[in-house]
Amino acid sequence: MSDLHKIDFVNPVFHSGLNITVRHGDRWVHLARLGDRLQIDGHDGMIEAPLTGMLYTDLRNIPEGILPLEHDEDARSPAGLKRILDEIYGPTDTGERMVTVLFFTID
Repeated sequence: MSDLHKIDFVNPVFHSGLNITVRHGDRWVHLARLGDRLQIDGHDGMIEAPLTGMLYTDLRNIPEGILPLEHDEDARSPAGLKRILDEIYGPTDTGERMVTVLFFTID
C-alpha cells in the first residue's frame, strides 16, 4: 500500500508526463518510497502524482540530461537550479549542497 505525502512548491507549475523537483537534504529519502503518492496543491487545484524515482546526490552532480524534466522552467539549467535553491534554502558557504531529486508523473 502506498503512502500519501503533502509536498509544497514555491512555483507549482508542471508539465504532462515525467517531472522532477529538487529538494535540499535527505528528508525525502527517509520519508517516501517509490510508488508513494505526492499530494500537490497546484494552480489547477489539488492533484496526486506517483513518486517514480529518487536520486540523492550533490547538486553539482545532477546529470544535465534530467534537468529538462524540472517542473519549474527557470530551474532547468545548473545555474538556474542553484539560484532557485539558494533563494529557497539560503546559500551554502562551500557551494556543496546535498539534494534529493524526486521524479513524479503528472497525467
